[in-house]
Parts: sequence; structure tokens; C-alpha cells
Amino acid sequence: MNESVRRRGQRNVALERDIGQSIREARERAGLSVADMAERMGMQPAQVHRLENGSVIITVSAMASAARVLGVPVSTFFGQHDPLAGGNSAASDDPEEREVLEAYRALRPDARRGFLDFLLGVAAK
Repeated sequence: MNESVRRRGQRNVALERDIGQSIREARERAGLSVADMAERMGMQPAQVHRLENGSVIITVSAMASAARVLGVPVSTFFGQHDPLAGGNSAASDDPEEREVLEAYRALRPDARRGFLDFLLGVAAK
């Protein structure tokens, strides 16, 4: 059986661990503590900790909630498991493009819109 296709009830521990790590990294980039993240997601801090450690099966609802709180697309959490990586991904080999994307991702969610507006204004000239 393909490792990415599992029967209901079976866990893909590596995927859950990688998604959890991606959530932790995004939370840290956003400058949120586990307690802040938990409060904004309507969870207990221990639940967020278990999600980030990959010790529980993360639901689509929890991923969507984390993405909303962090101001990132859900696909951010898939990393090397990115379902769009088959050629539709926005990934680039250009170091400057990656640098712009990394700078954007490092911004607080509330600062991202201003950065994007600035960048679009410069590109339009």
C-alpha cells in the first residue's frame, strides 16, 4: 500500500510529526506562545503541545484553525508532503524569490497585508 494512502484508523506518524513541527515553526515565527495559540484556537495548551509534537492525529478542523490564527494557508503545514509539489507549487529555484517568501512568512500576520500591498505597488510601476 502506498505510504500516503492509509486505511481509516491507521496513523502516518511521520506526516503528523512533520505537520506538527510546521505548525510549531509558524507559531514561533508569529511570535505566539503555546498558551496564546491555544487560547486563539479554543483549546488547552496541552492540546496544542500534542499537535505540535505529532502525538495525536490532527484533524482538518484543527489545521484550518491553526492556519487562521497564524494567517497562513493550510498548505504551509505540509512541507515536504505538500500535495501541490507535483509542479503546481509556488516553490522557486530563484534565491531572491525564496528570500521574499521567507521574509513574508516571517512577518506577523497583521503586517502581511501592508507588505503585500507595498510589493504589489512596486511591481505595478
